[in-house]
Order: sequence, then structure tokens, then C-alpha cells
Amino acid sequence: MKIRRQGGDDLSYPMLFVYITGTLLWLAYGLLLHAAAVIWANAATAVLVFSAIVLKATWSPKGRTAREARPAAAIADSSAPSE
Repeated sequence: MKIRRQGGDDLSYPMLFVYITGTLLWLAYGLLLHAAAVIWANAATAVLVFSAIVLKATWSPKGRTAREARPAAAIADSSAPSE
């Protein structure tokens, strides 16, 4: 819900990929042990983290202009006079 309301600027892709990698490794461990609780918990977590990655990549909050959506460095470069 936070990504839909505010955007995913405070979530980094490396952090999300590390998180989903760890979750998938725990899921594989649960599958090897046939541990239902580990399997279900990590499968649900993997779905939620994957959806966070998709939302971060595709969603921008309503009312946010294209200028606000760009990184600060890009805004600074575009306002500099060109020669």
C-alpha cells in the first residue's frame, strides 16, 4: 500500500533483490526438508517481495509530475545552461 500511495523511492532495487534471494533460498531449504511452515511462509513472502519489485518498477503516485519523478541529479543537469 505504501508503494501505491507514495511510490517506491525509499526502496532500493539491490535491497529488494537481496531480500528475494534470501527468501527463495529459505524456500528451497524448506522444500528440501519438506517443512510446510517454512515453505508457506517463504512462498508468501516471495510473492509479496516480487510484487513490491513490480510496483516499484511500474507505479508512480497520482499527482506527481514528471519533473518530481526524475532523480535530483537529472533535474540539476537539465537546468544547467547548455553551450
